[in-house]
Amino acid sequence: MRQSIRTPGFTVIEVLVVIAIIGVLVALLLPAVQMAREAARRSQCSANLHQIGVAFNHHANRSGHTPGRLAGLLRQIEQTGLANLTIDTNVATPAGQTARSITIAVFLCPSDAGLTGLTGGTNYAGNGGVGFSPAGRARNGAFGASVNDFTDGMSNTAAVSEWLRGDGNPSVRDPRRAVFATPDRLVNITDLGPFGAECHGLDPLAATLAPLGKGIDWTRDGFGYSLYNHILGINDHTCTNGGLVDQGAWSAGSAHPSGANVVFADGHVSFVKDTIDLAAWRALGSRDGGEVVSAGAW
Repeated sequence: MRQSIRTPGFTVIEVLVVIAIIGVLVALLLPAVQMAREAARRSQCSANLHQIGVAFNHHANRSGHTPGRLAGLLRQIEQTGLANLTIDTNVATPAGQTARSITIAVFLCPSDAGLTGLTGGTNYAGNGGVGFSPAGRARNGAFGASVNDFTDGMSNTAAVSEWLRGDGNPSVRDPRRAVFATPDRLVNITDLGPFGAECHGLDPLAATLAPLGKGIDWTRDGFGYSLYNHILGINDHTCTNGGLVDQGAWSAGSAHPSGANVVFADGHVSFVKDTIDLAAWRALGSRDGGEVVSAGAW
């Protein structure tokens, strides 16, 4: 009589069960790995802003006033050669074009990987304030001021925040990157609320796009180049005001979940949630508004 011998191995069902278990484990581990990587990127981003904040504070303590533009911090971040180059701020000149195209690592957040082929620029913008002014510039923020102007306290005034770079590509309608255009021109002092509501309420898929970028030129101090404002909250829309750039809403934002890193005028860095009350966010945007913002507001 012949005795049948079973060859050791796995059945199809056993193989499928093992594959299913591996799939479940991968599905469970992948988000954890992604979260760990984002935590590291956010930490690096915070470190960049801390370095910028130290430079900002050092400039203010040494000179008695804050820099007029982001590029004014170059000497404090050991970029003296670039500081000399950006004396010529005319981007049409060879010196201006060269400076504009240079990538400064401390000006870039590693979490912002949404655009390819975009060189230079900055993920960190200086606080240009909140509200409208007769000249069209909301310059009650942290840049270009005497240290004595910070009557709200430098620890209560945002200096530099994150935003996501955008190159004005009409095919990119990411509401954190794109620049939209409101249909109405609302520039009176009493129009801040209506304009903010109109910009906030735009449909990103249907709204008119303005052919403008965000954070594409760290050498210049204009809104959209290296200045943002506090008209709307973090991760909200950015809009020109009926076509006007300087009276528009240039919003902070980031690729981090639920908020953005902000360095204050005294040099400390905080992660501010995008659920912060708009009134509190606007209060942090002015250096002399007289508002009281509680420490737990964000």
